[in-house]
Amino acid sequence: MLYSMPMAPWPAKPKGNGEAMARTPLLRLVIPSLPPAEYSANYARGRHWAEKQRVTQAAHDEIIAEVRNQGWQGPTLQKAHVKVIFTLPSRRKIDGGSLVERSKPWIDGLVLAGVIADDDLETIGFPEFSHTYERRAQAQTVVEVYVWRSSDWPVIEKVLE
Repeated sequence: MLYSMPMAPWPAKPKGNGEAMARTPLLRLVIPSLPPAEYSANYARGRHWAEKQRVTQAAHDEIIAEVRNQGWQGPTLQKAHVKVIFTLPSRRKIDGGSLVERSKPWIDGLVLAGVIADDDLETIGFPEFSHTYERRAQAQTVVEVYVWRSSDWPVIEKVLE
């Protein structure tokens, strides 16, 4: 089950040349878990491809459902910035590279939901990954999408009218 965090209605239009990222995310998805362990290379080794496919499809469906729950009506962004924040409930040793790798189906889900045009370097560059520790909190992952290019703003403003 996914739930949405309240956020500002929409970010302010970037100032200047418009190539700077807006400070408020256009879309903020809160997933009440860490990315699926089944998507890591270590876990997948020796397992049947169909098992990984089931997990991948479930991750895509989670993101698509949450995007729809938030009522995303915006255009498909041609240039965006994606930020993924992991909330860890303890300081137990965890492989950061594995968390990044396991996030792939969620970023792919943003493409399938029509939020971003593609997950290639030209469209989103390298997504930004970070983590926080919240003692005794539930593990969760926050995926934020920011507008990057000023040419997307006129289209977004039309949708908002």
